[in-house]
Amino acid sequence: GLSYGLYALRPKMNRALSGIAAVSDASSSQSRADVLCLAMAASLLLTGLSWLSLRSREPAFVTLSGEDVFYINPDLEEPAASELKWCWEAVKAASRCGSLVVLHDGKRLLQAGTAPTDIDLTSAPALGVICDSVMSSGKGNYLANMALFPGRVEFEPVLPYNTKAVLVQPIGSKGVLIAASGTVRGFSRLDQAWLAAMSDKLEVTLEDE
Repeated sequence: GLSYGLYALRPKMNRALSGIAAVSDASSSQSRADVLCLAMAASLLLTGLSWLSLRSREPAFVTLSGEDVFYINPDLEEPAASELKWCWEAVKAASRCGSLVVLHDGKRLLQAGTAPTDIDLTSAPALGVICDSVMSSGKGNYLANMALFPGRVEFEPVLPYNTKAVLVQPIGSKGVLIAASGTVRGFSRLDQAWLAAMSDKLEVTLEDE
């Protein structure tokens, strides 16, 4: 803005200081200099507008709707139960995760954070296509903006209805870790790598269950 104003005023200042009348004369060197200054001012203005349009926006955020729960399957041995508790506390503290679910071998092992209202924690929901694909491929799936994925309906039994982003990581070929956020693109690449490592560790722990 300031640079643009200075360049725009420069032709008038040049003419005032040089004593040349403010009359357009394309054949004069002064007029050509004036045109050059105006072109530079316009270029600076367009560059500034481009920077403003490219400036990153804060991702959309909502408070997840539902009830706050913390459930660990009572059939688990103490080491596995303690590790699942640590997983939730660590993820909640270090990321934008607002809900964490661990399903393994046909059982719900962990449900923590915001969950759908009146959820039945003692039953394990049927896994959908996305979770099946993650387990069979051994690769995680990141749904950065849930509104763009029709397959999001498979998470309705375990996650708040207004979830904005979901990260699914395999726990071997028998289970999945599902992390949900109220923020679009709520999980960074570091979060994804960390949760993948966490899932690998859970696979080893749950082998003995």
